[in-house]
Amino acid sequence: MKKDVLIKISGLHAGGNEDGDMQLIVNGTYMENGEKIYLSYDETDSDGEEHKCRIRICPGEVVYSKSGIMTTELYYILGEPYASVISTPYGQLDAEIVTEKMEFGDNPEAMVDLTLDYMLSINGEFASNCTLNVLVQEIVRE
Repeated sequence: MKKDVLIKISGLHAGGNEDGDMQLIVNGTYMENGEKIYLSYDETDSDGEEHKCRIRICPGEVVYSKSGIMTTELYYILGEPYASVISTPYGQLDAEIVTEKMEFGDNPEAMVDLTLDYMLSINGEFASNCTLNVLVQEIVRE
């Protein structure tokens, strides 16, 4: 059964050429199938382009997919490097992710409280050490 949810995604990257953080708060949907959790939402970038985003959470693995003018599918697998391609309007980027921490918080107000720490390389060069937090809360309609 699908549920309407509020998805809060925040990220921090440090090292490489620039440090920075981001935050996204969007309405989306939540669905469970066995041990898998599926989140989906729409994201609008700074150019006004809309992207369909999905996050699949399984034991030991998180998969982030984005489609639209920019497409990618990134796997976060604890302790294992994962190579992927990020397609942009300006060309493709080779990305590698090494997930160092995958932790679920114990937040009684959240359906999902996930933290990922990972190292990101782009085109064979270290880009940054990153932290990604995903917090999901059910939208209760009266």
